[in-house]
Order: sequence, then structure tokens, then C-alpha cells
Amino acid sequence: MSSNSNKRRRANDPESYRSKNDKKPRTPSPTEWTDIGKTPSPTGSEALAMINALTLSSPDRPSLRKISPVPYLLTTDPLIQVLGLERLNKDGYINLDSVSKPDPGFGYGKHTTPAVAYRTYKKTNTIDADGEQDVAVEEDSYIHPIFFRDRWETQELASSSSPYWEELKPVWQLATLLLEEKVMSGYIMGMLDRSSHTEIKTRFDGHAVHWFQCKERPSKQELWLLWEDLWDLKNCIKWSALEITEERHRGVSGTTKVDRSVSGLSKHGVGSKIVINENVLSILCGRINASDFSKPWSPGTDNPSARLRLQWSLATTMVHELMHALWLARHGTTSIEPFFRDTRFSELGWQWETLIYGGAIAPTSDRCEQPYGLQIQNWPGGITHVRYPTLQNVGPEPPKIIELFPVEMSWVADFFKQSFWDFVERYGRPGIVCPVPAEGVPFTY
Repeated sequence: MSSNSNKRRRANDPESYRSKNDKKPRTPSPTEWTDIGKTPSPTGSEALAMINALTLSSPDRPSLRKISPVPYLLTTDPLIQVLGLERLNKDGYINLDSVSKPDPGFGYGKHTTPAVAYRTYKKTNTIDADGEQDVAVEEDSYIHPIFFRDRWETQELASSSSPYWEELKPVWQLATLLLEEKVMSGYIMGMLDRSSHTEIKTRFDGHAVHWFQCKERPSKQELWLLWEDLWDLKNCIKWSALEITEERHRGVSGTTKVDRSVSGLSKHGVGSKIVINENVLSILCGRINASDFSKPWSPGTDNPSARLRLQWSLATTMVHELMHALWLARHGTTSIEPFFRDTRFSELGWQWETLIYGGAIAPTSDRCEQPYGLQIQNWPGGITHVRYPTLQNVGPEPPKIIELFPVEMSWVADFFKQSFWDFVERYGRPGIVCPVPAEGVPFTY
């Protein structure tokens, strides 16, 4: 895009990431706030051509297909080769001794956050003066409407006569907490504010390339505008199931496709359909078990543990994909996703995961059904399966060897506990980052 198409605004302008091409005026904030100062990204000519060719029809709410699980074990996975499944399980990386129910209202135990206060305002047109309340959040505010059943095309999750959407409320609740987590708001705001991006003196298949950094100390008024974008984004996206018809799909948790039948958040923005691996949805809807995808091992995959792991992963995948959908809704398909600082790959979803968790988390044995647990590594690295824009001569030289670390199941379980979110409220991002052992397993890629 030409630099003249979106002139730089003042740094203290709360509308700084708004484009002059926004299609409609923004909803004014309340009087009390007026004075308060696992996926391919749409990048490169090949990727842009693929995205521009995708035109999706009206949703018909298909049901999940009947799945015939095929047991799988990637014996060349470094963690499996070096540590083995028995040791990984013994050390707490696959099965839990027991799985507890999520705490009621986890994440909302003490007060209403500004993000929830905004959603309350949208529903009731009332809000506390400072955007926070010293009372527990009402249950109907636990889940952002972007995750409501009316956003789903898959029959099992869209139909009011089906129990599955209700049963998976902990997933939608966790996804809401991750999406609205204030420690990541600066990342999303910096991502959207194209006027603050810096052009890199290189081209990717003829397209301009930019980098961005987090918005430092956003004001409450600026946060208000971000929550408004997330609120409006619910009208720009749909959720559906990704049918696994090719071998290359088996390792894809979710991906974002352009839906040109839906308007975006600006003149050039477009809607999206986010598709989630059908095997993951089938497991979480109780049609099959994660252990059905496991080769025999001792003591074997514990299904309640695997289900909890998949609930956490689905929430993470959904927010990961929303980073792409938000970019598309604001800036469309003609602009390449920007690089974050000197990161060598341009991929907004993986970058979000890396910042909030301290690395990129993926299934051990490279299957989305996750019968063998999870692993974390520095990103970018060998985790990427598709072609992203890559900076060859900018930033530090990437390592040829990285370390893989198993992810503790107790850490995954903590996300569904109020005590975890109390800790995050007090300490911020360090309370979320995934703990890792002192030494990992080397991996050459």
C-alpha cells in the first residue's frame, strides 16, 4: 500500500489505528470515558492469489462427518525419541492423576475488567465510571459474543437443541479471557495501527513489507476502541469444521479463509471463515476419543486429560486465528501481514502465541488430536509448515538447532482455575508464560 493512503496520525491520537477508509463512524464512548487519555497467513503472491480466489457460499450448517480414527505415532519426534512416552507421562506431561471441573466463573473472580465493562455497556448502555467494578461478573458476560453459537456453521455447535455448545462453555470462556487479556492489548493495537508501521527496505514478491511493535501503555480510551473492534468483529466471522481430506490437513488445528460475502471493519476489509480441525471438534463433542488416535503404549492415553488439553488448545487456536481475521477485517487481502519487530517470519497468530506463552506450542507427534501431550519451542523455528514472508538479511541469524520442551499438564489445567487468573492479575504476563525444564531436547531443522 502507498504510504500516502494512510497518513501517520499523532501518537496520542486515540483513533491512531483507525483508517480513514473505515466504513462507519465509531460508537462514541460514554461520557465518563471521554476525558480518559496453526495457520497460513495471507502473504506473498502465491498466498495472496490463493486467498483472493476463495469465495465462500452462504452457510448451510453441515453436521460433523463420521470419523474413522487412524492410530498414529511419529517415532522421529525428538521428545519421543529421546525421552519416550513412558517418561513423559511419569513426569506429568501427558496424563493427569485426576481432572477437576473448571472453577465456576474462572478468570472473573474479583472485578469487571475494562473489556467486560465495554461489553456490558454494549448490552445495557451503562458502565461504571472507571470501567471496573468490585463485584463478580455476571455469568452472561463470561463469553464474548464472537464465540456464541450463532457464529457457528457446524450443526452440533450451532443448534440450540444440541448440548455441545453449552458443554464447551469453558473453552469459549478461556478464549474470551485470552482474547481480552490486557497484557496482549498493546500487541493487537500495534498490529492494527498501520500508520505506525515502519517499512523495511526490501520487497516480498513485489509487495511492500513493514514491521511493527507493541503499543506502549495504551490509554483506557484507546482500549475502548480496541474492544469496540473486537465487538464488531463478531459480525465479520463464522466458525466451521475443517474436513480432513488430505494428509497435509492432519497437522492443521485451524485456518482462516476469506469470506467475501461478509463486510470487514473498513472499506478494504473482508470477512473470514475460521475452520477448526474436525477431529478436534468430534473429540470434544464426544463422538470419538483422543485415545482412538494413539498407538498402544503404557499406561496409554487418558481421555479426560486429553480432552482438557484439547479444550485449552481449541481456545488458543481460536484466538490465534482471530489475529488473522482481525487483520483481514481491518486491512483486507492486499496488505501483507507485518513483521513483529525483527522476527524473521510474518505470521500474526504464531507471534501472538509466542508473546503470551513464551514460545510456540504444538502437539507432540504432530497430530491435532494430541494423544501424547504438547511441546513448546522458540518461534520461529521448525514448527512452521507453510511458506511465510521471511527476512533473509534483517535481524539476528536464526539458529540451526533449537530446543523442544514438553508442556506440563498441570500448567494447562491451571488455566481453568480462578487462582491462576488471580496470579495473572497480580503479576501480568509472567503469570501466563509456560514453565519449561532447565534443559530441552535439541532439534535440527
